[in-house]
Amino acid sequence: MTYFWIKTIAGILVVAIISTSYYLKTGHTWIFIVAIISALIEIPLSYYQEKKKNK
Repeated sequence: MTYFWIKTIAGILVVAIISTSYYLKTGHTWIFIVAIISALIEIPLSYYQEKKKNK
């Protein structure tokens, strides 16, 4: 399960870097909202999938 959290934190960092880069190029702030919503949906789904796989 530790690997899951390392993978999740790395994924969040990648999304943050990409969205910040996009924001600095274009100035659109909606990319942060999309990134936060996708993270809020993806993390619980990935957690339960990983938990189910380890049973």
